[in-house]
Amino acid sequence: MHFQIRPRRRCLLRNGFGMGMGAHHGIHVLLCVLACLLWPLARAGATAPFPTDEVTHLLSAERKVYRGNQLLAEDIVQLPDRLAREWSQEGTRIVYELPLVPAADHAPRALWLMRAGAPYQIHVGQQSLMPMLPLQAASANGSGQDTSHFLNGRSPMLFRLPTGAETAQITLVAPSFMPYGLIDARQGPAEPLIVHHLRRYDELSLPVKIGQIQALSVGALALILWAFKRHQKALLFFGAMALSLGVRETLYSASVIPLPPVLFELSNPWLVTQFVAAATALTLTLVDRLTPRWQTFLLAAWGIFQVMFIAVVTWGAGAQIIRLAVVAVGNTALLGIVWLLLRERQTLASWRAWTLLSGYLFLLGGSLHDLGMALGWTSPLNGTLIAWGFSALVLAYGIVTADYVLRQLAQAKVVRAELADKLAAFSAALSQSLQAVALSSQEEARHQERQQVMRDLHDTLGARLITALRGVERHALDQPTLVTLLQSSVSDLQGLSQPDSVENTLGQTLQQWRDEWAGPLAQAGMTLEWHTEPALDQLVAHAKALSVVQALLREGVANALKHSHARRLRLSCQIENRHWLALSLDDDGTGIPADFHPGHTYAGGNHMGLESLRARAHSLGGDLYVGPSTALGGTQLRLMLALGANGLARQTQA
Repeated sequence: MHFQIRPRRRCLLRNGFGMGMGAHHGIHVLLCVLACLLWPLARAGATAPFPTDEVTHLLSAERKVYRGNQLLAEDIVQLPDRLAREWSQEGTRIVYELPLVPAADHAPRALWLMRAGAPYQIHVGQQSLMPMLPLQAASANGSGQDTSHFLNGRSPMLFRLPTGAETAQITLVAPSFMPYGLIDARQGPAEPLIVHHLRRYDELSLPVKIGQIQALSVGALALILWAFKRHQKALLFFGAMALSLGVRETLYSASVIPLPPVLFELSNPWLVTQFVAAATALTLTLVDRLTPRWQTFLLAAWGIFQVMFIAVVTWGAGAQIIRLAVVAVGNTALLGIVWLLLRERQTLASWRAWTLLSGYLFLLGGSLHDLGMALGWTSPLNGTLIAWGFSALVLAYGIVTADYVLRQLAQAKVVRAELADKLAAFSAALSQSLQAVALSSQEEARHQERQQVMRDLHDTLGARLITALRGVERHALDQPTLVTLLQSSVSDLQGLSQPDSVENTLGQTLQQWRDEWAGPLAQAGMTLEWHTEPALDQLVAHAKALSVVQALLREGVANALKHSHARRLRLSCQIENRHWLALSLDDDGTGIPADFHPGHTYAGGNHMGLESLRARAHSLGGDLYVGPSTALGGTQLRLMLALGANGLARQTQA
């Protein structure tokens, strides 16, 4: 009896919240998401005006380019400064000498830097400056004398200038992530610059802060839920995707970077790699296309990129190459996911597909904007847009993943209900089957009991009667001996109704058998040879093992008298390898056929006794060998029993 539970994947995927929703509904969802994001995008793109009457716009600076200690170029440049492509290689250092306007009074003055093309350090004279704002960065070094810190070139910063400062030296300490060096610099009174900096910093950091809080919170929640629902891979992939974005935004919101400059710059493409890999796996899971083949491909591609990053960090070269590879492969993967969503929008349900597509449209738009900035096609004075794209995509995936998990749980409830019904039907059928089996088992028990009686009659009574028959045929038995054999046969019949519950040493059992059979065998014209070890007297055998040993002896004697017409019989019993009992019975009779098998029928009989004996030996974990005798040239029966196995034999305590 069997039953099947057929999943209703397509039906459940198409129903739920997306029931009856067509493509025009998806367009409405897309327009709503666009409307929600237009306002913060417009705000991020707006630049607050400077108080031009108080703040001086520094338009030029002296630039020096070094490769090691070698000076490659020295120029007076206009800001923003466009860099040559070859200066983005490792080992290149770019230093700006920024002239400062002397102050007309002793009021506190400040220097505002929009951003720079790479992590940098700033010095005025011999003093290393730390940013005034954000305030949390200023506590990193209150003395301002430490030169080991590096500042984040992606974030606007405000520095308090020492009194009498004439120049500021800005050193880029890593290859530029875009073809610009120093971008914008303003000098003036501290108070208006603080107001402007706070406003501009909030505008530029808004998408980063939103992405950081959103991604870290939902990513941690997704992984916590996955810890309780390990079979929900969608939660794992979504959590990995969101956390990789959250870590990226956390790093980029720092004023003083927490990593060495090169590692800090590599962290962006590395985290983007994790984001794209998790997003791809999540999308394939949502559309039920994450096959083992796709899993292998994604894991291999992900592993290749990890090896590439390790190689770049180890050798200190190739940062620009791997950055370009991540941009190319990442955008290609995003376009592939968009194509997959368009293709599987009916499977995923239209509103879910359009929700994800809207997120990807924002991400691709932000990616194109920032790619244009990295290539020098758009102005570096504008803020980044890809952070908004990341946030929109995480939001879209969060909505769809939550709906997916809820539908999976609903599907699991349906499956469990179907399973309960099937199990109830199966239990009823099983109960009927067990009743039928109970009736048939009684018949089987009676059959087994009859078989056991037949085997016992053959192994005990049959052996004695055959011995008596052969002795009478040869006129070798006198009347007292014949009476003894017949009395023993009667005792065997009485013993069949008594349970075997006794123990005895193996040596005593063999000696009793010898005392009982030596006379009848001699009168039947057969010589008995005896080879046993004294250690057998210390070996206690349980009833089942004793019955097998006695059955072997009886079967061997019966076969030697009835079939082999033997004149010599040799018994050998010893302990082999301290773990096995070996009992052999050899005769010098006519032997057995070459193709002998206990279950076959031959001219000499059907060998039912040997078949029964082998089955009983196997039941005790032993084995029975029946074959030619190398000692006497006739037939050998060899019984092997493990000492201590199943309580069959055990060594006595001294």
